Amino acid sequence: MEGRGIDLLGVAEAAALLGVTKRTVFRWIHEGALACFKRSPQGWQAATRDEIRAARVLRPQNLRDKGIHDELLDRALRRRIVSSPDGRYSLNDVEAILAFGAAAKPTPNPAGPVRRQSGFVIKAFEWNEEMEEAHVQAGASVEKLPDGYFEVEGDPPLLTPPNVFLHEVTSEPVPGRPGARFVRRLSGYELGDDGVLRWCEQNDRFDILEPGESLKPEQVASNRKYYLQMWRMKRETYRRRRRLRRESKLSQ
Repeated sequence: MEGRGIDLLGVAEAAALLGVTKRTVFRWIHEGALACFKRSPQGWQAATRDEIRAARVLRPQNLRDKGIHDELLDRALRRRIVSSPDGRYSLNDVEAILAFGAAAKPTPNPAGPVRRQSGFVIKAFEWNEEMEEAHVQAGASVEKLPDGYFEVEGDPPLLTPPNVFLHEVTSEPVPGRPGARFVRRLSGYELGDDGVLRWCEQNDRFDILEPGESLKPEQVASNRKYYLQMWRMKRETYRRRRRLRRESKLSQ
C-alpha cells in the first residue's frame, strides 16, 4: 500500500510483517501498543513500515517463532544488545538479537591478532555469561577484569557489584496521582536471599515518588556505589589501555 510516496502498510500487511494474525494486530491497535496506526481519509488504518518495525509489541513467545530461543534472548539482554523494561520487543530488536547471535558464533581468524593503526593489538578474547556472573559474584573489582575486556571500541560495559543499581527520577507522570513521578532503575545483577545471582533488566517504573518526596536512603546509597564503580572503571580503562599500548609498541 503506497501513500503519497510513503510505504504504508495496512493491518493485513502488518500482520504478515510481524508474523501474527490480523486479530492480534487489531487487538494491539485497540490496546494502544500499535499507536502508529492512523485512519486515513479513505477509512483504512495504516502505518509506515519503519513505525511498525519500531513498535514494541512482540513477546518472548513471538521471538521463539523467529528463531530466538530463551538463552539467546537472555544473553542479548545481559550484553545490553537490546533493552525491554516491559518485556516487549520490536522487529528492530529481533534483527539486532539475530545479528548478535550470528556474530557470537566462533569463526576462524587465520590472520591472527588484529593490529590497529595506532599499533594497539586486539588479541583473541573469551568472555561469556558464566565468567561475567563469577566476576560480579566476587565483587566486580575492575582491577581483576582481564585485559581483553578493555580491548573494545568505546567504553567497555560497566559491571557493578550485586544489588548496586542506578536510580533515576523520570518525568513520566503517574496516572491518577497528580505530581507523582516514576523512579527508573537501570539494569544490573541482583543477589537474592536464596543466594542466586539474577540479571535484572531496566525498569522504568521501579518505584513512585509522591510530590515532595526524594529517593529512598537505600536508593541514594546504591547510586553512590554505582557512581563510584563508574569512576573506578574509567580510571582502570585509561590505565589499562595506556599500558597495553606501551607494551604493544615495545613488542614491535
